[in-house]
Amino acid sequence: FPELIQVLAVRSHALASELGGRLPLTIFRELVENLVHASFAGVVITILDGGNTIRVSDQGPGIPDKEAALRPGFTSADAQAKRFIRGVGSGFSVIKRTLAEMNGFLEIEDNLGRGTVVTARVDPSVHTPLAPTSVPAYNLHGRQLKTLLLTVELAPVGPTRIAQELGVSTSTAYRDLVSLEDAGFVSSRPTGH
Repeated sequence: FPELIQVLAVRSHALASELGGRLPLTIFRELVENLVHASFAGVVITILDGGNTIRVSDQGPGIPDKEAALRPGFTSADAQAKRFIRGVGSGFSVIKRTLAEMNGFLEIEDNLGRGTVVTARVDPSVHTPLAPTSVPAYNLHGRQLKTLLLTVELAPVGPTRIAQELGVSTSTAYRDLVSLEDAGFVSSRPTGH
């Protein structure tokens, strides 16, 4: 049983991870280890929602008091089961606590006929790109580009100094700085720099 538990937990977790799931290996291990109570009768492990939901069903004796099964320390492990698992009653409470930290949930239901269906689920993580997926196009003409480079080099700087450096009128340098500010490249201070 220990080898079977390990193989089922690791393989199920690997499949869920390949699909992009975020459930940790601990949850898979605890769910599979709990199947000892059902003597692995009629076990079906289903991975759903891009690996973010695992549903484990069995045809074992079932769990009569589901609320008690969620409490730390509750165990129905007999002497034979304790040869293969810790049997300290922490499995479902560990799963529940781990899922709560991930804004997920645990559901324990009766299977059709007999046995149990346990579902552990987390929402898929929202992918936030580190950089924008598209870069806005700015059509800076040569003088605006020179104005931008001078602003970076001389900052803080005003339109008068830019006009002197580029040999243009102050009003032209001012318009270029306003255009650069509108595009988000520079910002002005109350002093006009």
